[in-house]
This record gives sequence, C-alpha cells and structure tokens, in this order.
Amino acid sequence: MYRIPTKNEITFLKRAFNIWGVFEVFERSSILIKEDSIDVVIYSNRYNPNNKSSKNKNCKIQVNSKFKDYNFDKTLSKKGVFLLNSDDHKIDVIKNQPYYAGLLMGYIHKKFFPSLSFLEIVATKSISFPYIIIKEQAANLVLYGRDVFGYSILSSSIFDENTLVLIMNSDRKPLGLGKTRYPSSVIFKENTVVVSNISDYGYYLREEN
Repeated sequence: MYRIPTKNEITFLKRAFNIWGVFEVFERSSILIKEDSIDVVIYSNRYNPNNKSSKNKNCKIQVNSKFKDYNFDKTLSKKGVFLLNSDDHKIDVIKNQPYYAGLLMGYIHKKFFPSLSFLEIVATKSISFPYIIIKEQAANLVLYGRDVFGYSILSSSIFDENTLVLIMNSDRKPLGLGKTRYPSSVIFKENTVVVSNISDYGYYLREEN
C-alpha cells in the first residue's frame, strides 16, 4: 500500500539523502512509502537451519537477500521509498494503489538501505558520499556477488566501520552497495575482506541464469 511519509520518516529520509549528498533530489521530488512484508531469507543469528541440534528451532525466518549481512530474529516489514514525477502523479498513485509506481530509492528498516537506482543518482549527481574505488579484476568479482578485499581498493572516502558505501570501478561507475568491516584508516588490509557486498548490478543477470 502506498502512502504519504510521516513527519518522522521525512526527517529520517532527509538525513539519509544528505549523507549520500543528494539532499536536493529529495527536496524537489515527490516521495511515497510502500509497506510490504519482507521477501527474502534472513536467519536469526540464534538459529542455524543446517544444525539439527540448534536450541531455538522456533526462531522465525524471513527472507531478504538485499540485507544478507544483517541478522534479525522477528517478523519484519519493509518500507519501500519511491520517487515520483510530480505531486499529481503521487495523488493518482495513492488513489488507485497500483502494484508498482515510481522509481525505488531504497528501503527503510532502522537504517536506509539504498537501491541500485538510488546509487546511480548518487554516482551522477553527488560530490560527497561514502565510497570505495576498486581495481578492474575486483570489479568483475563484485558483479558476481563477491566481497571486496583490502588489496583490491584503489581509494576511498573517509568512513567508520559498518558504514554503507558505494562500490565503484576505476572509471567511477557504480557497481553496488557494500558495508565496511573496518574504518577507512585501515581499509587497505592485505588478504582480508574489508567490505561486504550487500547488493550489486550483476544480481539481475545472475537471476536470469
């Protein structure tokens, strides 16, 4: 169901868009929220489906591959953030409630999880955002869902551990969304995964195959 964002959600999204350097996109756009149940598998860190002796077999399982590095232990709902052309379009969507409308910017669950469409906007319009730039071989691996090793990074912005970052190739073209395992000051660790791949542009090609 599409609806107008609440005041708290508007404040939350303003901060999120500002972090990614695209606050003006939020200011001049029409935004709607669409609430759905999560649609991909997330296991609680207290439950291992492959371990028959697991103590908590009643722990709920939900599914969302976009959040694969985040463990939850309760039933969740996701709030999709959609960008529309105009206020007139927004009114029409709320009235008719189509299955899909607008451009998906990301999801809200405690944090804002950017979509690939959002990352494309960031890469073309923003001049200040959290990012890493990686070597060509590593870029190809990211498009196959692989994480990023420290020796693959050419440069980065300044960030803390557990920061969501835009992964780009040497031409500064977006490859996907990552989550840092270390702060930027020690991001060039040899033979260590330093950024987890949350989502990437190769996902759709892999799904087709």
